[in-house]
Amino acid sequence: MGLGVSAQDDCRSIVDNMLDKYPKSTMHDIYKSFFQDRFGPGHLVNDTTMARKYLHEELESMGETSLPYYEPVGKGENYYRVSLAVIRDGIITEDSFFDAFIESAGKVKFPAISEWKEEWTGILKVIPTDIDNYSADKAMIDSVLNAGKYVIHHSRRFETAYHPYYRLIDKGVFERRMLPEISAFLESGRDTKARAALLERIEKNRK
Repeated sequence: MGLGVSAQDDCRSIVDNMLDKYPKSTMHDIYKSFFQDRFGPGHLVNDTTMARKYLHEELESMGETSLPYYEPVGKGENYYRVSLAVIRDGIITEDSFFDAFIESAGKVKFPAISEWKEEWTGILKVIPTDIDNYSADKAMIDSVLNAGKYVIHHSRRFETAYHPYYRLIDKGVFERRMLPEISAFLESGRDTKARAALLERIEKNRK
């Protein structure tokens, strides 16, 4: 599945926006975003009891995060990252959040590794070669894919700068089960202080 000229332009715009929004991103984080939109959260839900336990523990230990309540990943075709802050701030209950997560995991259709490798090769062409640690990150991702694997973690730089706490939610599930409640919360003005603090943190992390 190669990328045509139009698709490459779209990917270039997505990568540019990603680096503008999260300038501490490395190739790991760019890869992870596109990967997440293709593979979703299915690889994270082998055991629903443990998945629920991990969610609760992460929520209990959650600190401040620079990520918004939600944002599309990769090309924005299939999944959203939804911040655990929607639970912390009383917008979505923990039960409802987890139910949406499990429903999303059930919708995952894994592409073949060979198909994903070809798609990643096209995406790689639009990533700036002067991005920090380009060569080493490319070699590491190549070795993962050549081993028939595909999962990597966020870079330490990204985690340190932005403190991501989120789960992947299927686009349709999110828009049906979560977006109305989040939109109502935002429109109510109850998030004004939270948004001001978030924008301040994001601006600080841009520097």
